[in-house]
Amino acid sequence: MFLDVGSGTLMTMRRSSPRSPVRSFLIQVALAASIVTLVVACSEDSNTDPASGGSTPTGSGGSGGAGLTGSGGQGAQGASSAGGGGGGPSISCEDGTAIATYYVSLDGSDDDDGTSLATAFRTVGHAASVVGPGDSVYIRAGTYTEKVVLSTSGTEAAPIRIEGCPGEEVIIDADEYELIPFSYVVNLSADYNVIGNLTLQGASGGMRIFGDHNLARFLTARYNNGTGISGYGAHHNVVEDSLAYDNYDEDDGEDADGFAWSGGEPDEVGSDNVFRRCVAYHNVDDGFDCWNSRDDLIEDCVAFENGNSTYMQQLTGTSHTGNGNGFKGGHLSDSGTRFVRCVAFHNPMRGFVNNSGGEQEWDNNVAYDNAYGFVTYNLPSQLRNNLNHEGQLTMDDSPVLVSNSWQLGSITVSDADFQSLTPPTPPTTSTADSPAWQGYSTSPFLKLASDSDCIDAGQDVGLPYQGVAPDLGAFESP
Repeated sequence: MFLDVGSGTLMTMRRSSPRSPVRSFLIQVALAASIVTLVVACSEDSNTDPASGGSTPTGSGGSGGAGLTGSGGQGAQGASSAGGGGGGPSISCEDGTAIATYYVSLDGSDDDDGTSLATAFRTVGHAASVVGPGDSVYIRAGTYTEKVVLSTSGTEAAPIRIEGCPGEEVIIDADEYELIPFSYVVNLSADYNVIGNLTLQGASGGMRIFGDHNLARFLTARYNNGTGISGYGAHHNVVEDSLAYDNYDEDDGEDADGFAWSGGEPDEVGSDNVFRRCVAYHNVDDGFDCWNSRDDLIEDCVAFENGNSTYMQQLTGTSHTGNGNGFKGGHLSDSGTRFVRCVAFHNPMRGFVNNSGGEQEWDNNVAYDNAYGFVTYNLPSQLRNNLNHEGQLTMDDSPVLVSNSWQLGSITVSDADFQSLTPPTPPTTSTADSPAWQGYSTSPFLKLASDSDCIDAGQDVGLPYQGVAPDLGAFESP
């Protein structure tokens, strides 16, 4: 399954409890695609005005993100969406709906009005301070040494967009490189914002989301002294097509995940958030962590070699090791975390762990060469069509197990079940032209060999499949 499935209507099976991980998300967040488009292309060698129709990189695929023409992945709770992540992200260039359009450039000045390329602002922070609902900000190539606070909310019909121009490398570098609590390259406390096409580095976190109904995509979070991209007490947000690597914690190694949803007790617990087609590696703690959040969906994501940071060793000369898990569910008894078509490999601890939380659903994931492939304990969860190779299993009698590779007596998983066990070169950025997940979608890595007994060995769980039954693992064979 994962990213190879063709277009079609995607239906998902939810658990029978009243809450579903994304039901309220779909109801409350859906924004009209005819009103909102995500990214405007700015050609570096021209003065093309996006509002008049600049160059337009395009793509196809998938479900409706935050309703903001998000792309790829599974449909949710009876909703239908075409693509299943098969064609890649979609970017369009219809900016005529913006109420006001502002530009940021290294050649600009915050004393100008920012309304044209010739009168662009100099800093992203200044642009963020003047926007209102329906406004757009486009950032030209370069490294901006600043931290950005996004505190102005858009609306469902008129979100605020702040994005780097596709095809141009836009880096926001806080230039702190030391542990300063609650210091983030981007601090997003507002609602209905679209953030994209940026590299975030050099603070105690790349981006922290405190608001609701936001969409972040094509972000790269690296070299931060804390978690790459996270939310705290946030609801109904989507982060997709993004990358987090070499985020470190020089204190004790326990607070630098790649991606995380969390919150405080009891009133600040986050819920109904999504990570989609994201990649996390070389983060000193875990790849993905849903510690204190409910009903989050993590789909079509990849986590490997977490638990240490090569950048931290180079920067500080020291080596701290964190938990080293690929995917960690929420710890609440009704956490409802859902992992779908995710890939965990070469993590020094667990590929997937429920973190003692309950009511989780893990469907069609693959774990390869982790110390432990799948670990569940304490509270009941449901595991279906998962594939484990070269990693131990630790489970008590709490999970409901359906058609997983270790249950089926007719299947003994070996190297021969795969086309390749050599992973692609790790990505260093995630852009519209080259999203971080693409190499894992197109390479033979962990794809099933044509004669594997894992083909058609699963049960129908509401995800699209080829053949007479679903395959085991994250990649559906043609």
